[in-house]
Amino acid sequence: MTPERLLQVLVGKLDQPNFPAYIPYNSTTPWIVAHDENSVAIATEVCEGVTLQLLKQHLPKQAKLYFFEAAPSQNFKYIKRILADAEQQWGKQLFTANECISYIKQCEELVRQRFTLLAQSKVADIHQYNINSARVEPIIYLMISGLGTDLSEHRFLQQLDMLGKQGGATGIVLLLLRNRQEETAPYIPELRRNQLAAFWQSMQTQAVGLDLQESNIQPINIPSELWRLLQRFNIKLGLGSLCDELTNALLEQIKQPEDSSGNYDFLHIAIGHVGHTPAYLSMGEKSNAYHALIGGATRTGKTTLINNIILKACEEYPPQTTTILPHRFQKRYQFLGI
Repeated sequence: MTPERLLQVLVGKLDQPNFPAYIPYNSTTPWIVAHDENSVAIATEVCEGVTLQLLKQHLPKQAKLYFFEAAPSQNFKYIKRILADAEQQWGKQLFTANECISYIKQCEELVRQRFTLLAQSKVADIHQYNINSARVEPIIYLMISGLGTDLSEHRFLQQLDMLGKQGGATGIVLLLLRNRQEETAPYIPELRRNQLAAFWQSMQTQAVGLDLQESNIQPINIPSELWRLLQRFNIKLGLGSLCDELTNALLEQIKQPEDSSGNYDFLHIAIGHVGHTPAYLSMGEKSNAYHALIGGATRTGKTTLINNIILKACEEYPPQTTTILPHRFQKRYQFLGI
């Protein structure tokens, strides 16, 4: 599966004419949402929604999310649910600062290893490598909410800055929430506050995102013409039910376990129920089925079933990996709504 690197991520809607509001985002660059005390709720909602949209591009085990929040909270309920219910198939929550620091060190070493791999394969980045390789290197999304006192040490900030600059080519993407209160907090020594300010200044030159302060939304490296247009139509941040829908879709993807050989089906979609048990159409290595023949008398639902299969496949799988070529040998075309 080859996800798109240049995406249109949904961040909210426009009051007039009530259209969704999208922002272009190169998914090899860091994503940042800065906030103050009054905007923390909407900032976490937007960052969580963007993260879920990024994960939805991938199949299980072809992307991993590692998530840490400096101050435990009730925010990020969808990400926490995915990481808990998916049994680490979509990644892992890092519960302590030491866990986060240790994992950043692993990522630093992984960057070196992957650059060596890219040089050996004569490709520019991990995305090109994955297109041509039978063994996919998973894309790693590292989401950190607040750096606090434990993560503001100079050495850690240097490692994080390196991942921001070098990680994109090697498939390691930073998703950061910048808590501006930390930069003036009296419990953080002045030297560390200055180091934090320098880190964020460096990070914002290479990242894309939003800065939310005192009910004022400022763009971070978003094209100025687009931002003026979004402001003109009164952009309102918020993703509504999208996070819940994406969470359910991501968890549905892992309900299909791999077999002992590690094989997956390329198609695994729900088509109905047998009693109270969902019934699936599965095709691929795990099911050892690669073709389907649907037969039946006139008006027994053959075309309706095929319509549902196609629409469900379009819903479950991204367009980069799904090609639909409907063809009917009769004069009357009956693939309605496709």
